[in-house]
Amino acid sequence: MANLCLIFGLVSTFCYANAQFTENWAGSSSQTFVTYGTHGTPQSGFADPDALDGRSLRFTLNPNPPAGVGGAPAAETFGRYKYGTYWTRAKAANCSNQPLSGVVSGIFTYFNDQGDRNGNGIPDNSEIDFEWLCAAPEVVHLSIWTDYQETDPPNIRVVYRTIDLSTGRVLMDCYRERFGECRLLSAPERQPSQVTPISGYDSSTEYFWYGLEFAADRVHFMMRGRNGETITLWDYRGPTARMPQDEMHFMHNVWHTNNWWPEGDDGTMIEAPRSPVYMYVDSSSFTPA
Repeated sequence: MANLCLIFGLVSTFCYANAQFTENWAGSSSQTFVTYGTHGTPQSGFADPDALDGRSLRFTLNPNPPAGVGGAPAAETFGRYKYGTYWTRAKAANCSNQPLSGVVSGIFTYFNDQGDRNGNGIPDNSEIDFEWLCAAPEVVHLSIWTDYQETDPPNIRVVYRTIDLSTGRVLMDCYRERFGECRLLSAPERQPSQVTPISGYDSSTEYFWYGLEFAADRVHFMMRGRNGETITLWDYRGPTARMPQDEMHFMHNVWHTNNWWPEGDDGTMIEAPRSPVYMYVDSSSFTPA
């Protein structure tokens, strides 16, 4: 359906909402994603010996970029999707030459038009995230958003899990209405309590498959181990009010943060990168439920 829509010059939610796709980033452009960035460059078809087909999408984040996602190199589907399974084979940004860099690599779904369809008085923010901080490449941050309001402090609704994948230890399971707070989730929202560890896991030096299964009553975060086995990172089955309700764009990006650092740090790991930083995406796919 997506290709037919493009042939006839139609780019709409109708064209894409139920369309299955696989993008291996072998060519210089994509029929499914648009790439952009003023503080960095997305390069599709980059020669990459670690990619399955020898080509990948390389994001270059420029030195000394402003903080925030605005202008950061990104890829975003033309259309929006909802229930189904999303997979990405990716390698997060590597900051080993500047360990205090504040850089975020993201694989996520997202939609925010400032509407309030859930009627709680806060603009809806439908978003499901995999994120990695460059300063702690062994840790993955998972989150499910329903609301975001740019106030001081911001008014948010998000559930959140942090895992050290090198040990399998779950570091944090929280519900938040303000940044920095942590309201403990109920037992059904915290499964599994321990994750299968991946020896020597480093998101910035090795490609891994990361997957997201989204249903009306479930958000299942998963990945594939080195032998192709599926590892459940978080099988979230919480209240409907904590589930995104909108169709969302499927996105990847890399950006500089000056206000988010690894747990246990004192706020030092937020330096702007002084040299180019790279994130790689080898494959991106969606299969509707």
